[in-house]
Amino acid sequence: MNSLFCKTMVALTLWLPLSVSPAAHAADVAATNTAPPSTGRSDQNRNPAVMINSTTRAIIELLKNPSKWHNDKSALLGEIDTLLSPVIAFDLMADKVMGRYRRVISDEHRQRFRKFFRASLLAYYTNVVLSLDLKSVSFKEAPAVKVTEEAAPVTVKVRLYSGQTPLNVSYTTFLGAHGWQVRNVVIESLSIGRLFQREFDASVKKAQKDGMTDRQAIEHTIDQWPSRRKV
Repeated sequence: MNSLFCKTMVALTLWLPLSVSPAAHAADVAATNTAPPSTGRSDQNRNPAVMINSTTRAIIELLKNPSKWHNDKSALLGEIDTLLSPVIAFDLMADKVMGRYRRVISDEHRQRFRKFFRASLLAYYTNVVLSLDLKSVSFKEAPAVKVTEEAAPVTVKVRLYSGQTPLNVSYTTFLGAHGWQVRNVVIESLSIGRLFQREFDASVKKAQKDGMTDRQAIEHTIDQWPSRRKV
């Protein structure tokens, strides 16, 4: 798996909101690490930047004892699941990955892929978190973004720091029944949704070339997803 993709997954997991420059980022660390906690879900519902900031703080707090999690990865996965499930639209992302193919298969297979997709992402997030230099994790609060229509998607732009090299990241968020959620991430022009969609499509087409019907090819791709995404 290429390094840019791995950094994309880190961005999904640790958010690391906007900073103007490496120098400004370093100057802001002390102030932002003592930022007050979120005032509650009502604030989170008003602006997606609040959701990103509060999630970042919660994850950094979670990772203050890395030795504990290295010895109990399943417990860490459970904690990450609890933190990220409310703020990442896993089902919507899975449906986008399946694209037009989801209309060909049964509801049972659609639900199965949603389950596989969510589990594979959470497992990968957990492994990425365990590979980080946790002592260097810090972030600057993302400023509030302008929300013009409740139904319209809102992009929150952030900058992820890997050493001294910043990576530009955009989170596409939307306001759903349970508050703001992330439905896609783009890092340095690489769309995580499009990346998985291309992989799904390529797998279906390969199965079709091997003689499977359209439906068989799609169901085969779904059934094989856990092994293809083994972490």
